Amino acid sequence: MINYNLNYKLLLTIKIFLVYFLFLTKSFAIENGQLKGIIVGNENAKIEILVYESLTCPHCATFHNEVYPNLKKNFIDEGIVKIEFKSFPLDIAALNASKIAHCKNDGKPDILHFLFYNQNEWLKGETFDQINLNLKEIIKKENFGIDFTKCIDDKRLKTIY
Repeated sequence: MINYNLNYKLLLTIKIFLVYFLFLTKSFAIENGQLKGIIVGNENAKIEILVYESLTCPHCATFHNEVYPNLKKNFIDEGIVKIEFKSFPLDIAALNASKIAHCKNDGKPDILHFLFYNQNEWLKGETFDQINLNLKEIIKKENFGIDFTKCIDDKRLKTIY
């Protein structure tokens, strides 16, 4: 028989830890000023949303593709809300995609949104190498003007999480 009370307490403890971790952790980019965070909206907006996400998360892609456009149109573009996207990679594919999204270091979300919008295209394959190759090809095809290998190997980008 399953002890639901114990499972509930364990789940609650894990959730509390994650919330504590997420809100107290600041990215390397913000603390050291070397890398720009991906921030959209009025710097002085009264509401600031911090979005912790993994580029391999389908729910995160749904947010970017279905929720974010309306949020941007109705609140961000109106100067009410500022949103900051923080990487929280859950696997090596998400880590590499996050490095690509931050590689230009211009603070713009263009590559990040592109990767979420095209998640089903690059996030397929049996191996990490295949996923990485898909990621490389889609970035090259879109011509973002970044060197995939340099971005993946950039030591600064490895420490922003």
